[in-house]
Amino acid sequence: MGPALALFETKPDSLLLPILLLAIWFLIEFWHSTRESFLFLASLFLSLAISIKLTALFFLSGFLIVVAWVTLRERLPRRHFLHLSCLLILGLSLARLPWFIHETLGQWQSIDTTTLSWTLNTTLEPLACTTTGAVEDFARFRYAYDSTFLKILRLPWDITMNRQVNTFATEIGFLFLAWLPFIIFTGWQSLRSQKVNTSNSWIPLSIVTISGLFLWGIFGQEVPWYFYPALAPLALLIAFSFEQTNHPKHLTYLLAILLIIGLLGSTLIRLKFAGESYKLQSIINQHDTLKYLDSAQPGFQKAMSILNADPTARIWLTNSRFWYGIERNSERAYMDNSLDTFACLLKAQGADGVIATWRSLGIRYILFNKSLLQSMEHSNPASYSQKIRAFTEFAGEYLRPVWGSPYHMILEIAPTR
Repeated sequence: MGPALALFETKPDSLLLPILLLAIWFLIEFWHSTRESFLFLASLFLSLAISIKLTALFFLSGFLIVVAWVTLRERLPRRHFLHLSCLLILGLSLARLPWFIHETLGQWQSIDTTTLSWTLNTTLEPLACTTTGAVEDFARFRYAYDSTFLKILRLPWDITMNRQVNTFATEIGFLFLAWLPFIIFTGWQSLRSQKVNTSNSWIPLSIVTISGLFLWGIFGQEVPWYFYPALAPLALLIAFSFEQTNHPKHLTYLLAILLIIGLLGSTLIRLKFAGESYKLQSIINQHDTLKYLDSAQPGFQKAMSILNADPTARIWLTNSRFWYGIERNSERAYMDNSLDTFACLLKAQGADGVIATWRSLGIRYILFNKSLLQSMEHSNPASYSQKIRAFTEFAGEYLRPVWGSPYHMILEIAPTR
């Protein structure tokens, strides 16, 4: 995750990671000292991490388990456990307080009725349609009942590939695989000695990381690549396990082999993805988001020059990162990621009704992501491919192309026939 990616408002993972690691570090300090100040700081930084990105919320269960473990280990009275729990809740709430105040005060502020999202919502409400964002976010975390233990075990390898943007992170799968021998050996040693060395720092780190992966495997199957920051805790787990366990030499050799395979495999995959060496060089050291997008998807700047030429024109986008280059995007553009909004309008109003609605909303351009065509035959559920097919048929009859590239196409509403 480079500097360019950090500029994406929906991709703050590189900002989340150091804050989350600080929270885990303070939790480990609490594990050793049982000082309440460390627990408060751990919960405070965890709350800050959650404020940056909600995926940090999956680590909360690990923090609660560590607090309960310390209480049982130190044989603290129940009253003290309640005190620690209240301290944890206070730290979690404190960082969220500014957001809560802002949202509360925002209820009394006037609503900007000129934005495309507001006018679209007023149009969709009588049609019983929902904006794409709400449907997509709900769908990402509604599959708890469909989870199996096998899927959870497969999670580290599912994380390794982001099929949405064709980027790879094979290090996570190999780090997880490299850590398994140490966990198995340590567990076997503990069973033989019938005791667990609770002074080891890798125990709270293991609890937090494994519980986070477990919950993500249950609730976040649709977006496993967002757990890429787990790479750092997994690396720390290997370091702690390697240092604090009495392991035979062959485990050290196995660790080295797995990590070397992971490094070589990751490098080869990235070179294959880059295709040509000049493409890889053009992406490296890009500190500007727009230049990064143009190097990753040629034609980006040309498309932006078309979409931004008329500051009054509104744009309907289908699953595209080009959103970030549109001037005043929250006012002028709408992202229909899964084509749910289009499908609902088409069903409720018909093709002519969709065109009439778009014209009334001031929508001039439709930016279509061609990658949807590739997923049309392989998408799951089948209803998604039906929506893509319906849109392409609709576009062929009612829209005309303005510009195209191997990745995207800009369409506009054809003149009235």
